Amino acid sequence: MVKNLKHKEQKTEIVVQGIPTSPGIAIGPVFIYSEPTYAPELRIVSRKRVAYEIERFEKAIEQSREYLARIFQETEKNYGKEFSEVIQTQISILEDKIFLNEVRQTIEEKHFDAAYATFKIFRKKKEHFLQLSDEYFRDRAFDIQN
Repeated sequence: MVKNLKHKEQKTEIVVQGIPTSPGIAIGPVFIYSEPTYAPELRIVSRKRVAYEIERFEKAIEQSREYLARIFQETEKNYGKEFSEVIQTQISILEDKIFLNEVRQTIEEKHFDAAYATFKIFRKKKEHFLQLSDEYFRDRAFDIQN
């Protein structure tokens, strides 16, 4: 006599916690979203190219300021001051003389290209803000990231 043996599936239970959209529990497939990360490639430039990289950085800062100023006006007009504050934080960073000088100095001393030097200083600032005890400043770390 032949017996029909069905293969038993092993089931594993995984508990996932997240941000609820409604009270209760959910059973089923899970979608886990993670922020895309941006990290430019490390590029070392020659001593001759340092001045060009600083010029490139200055031009990018100016273009970013102009772009963010337009976005700020549109956001404030359409969504109010509360939403436009995020944009204002980003504009303030681009006007921060300490930040600007740190990037310039990094380009000059380490010969990083403008993109990588900016990335390194932004990351340093973000990590600093995350370590502060004031919640307002910790929240600004995510404005820096954006």
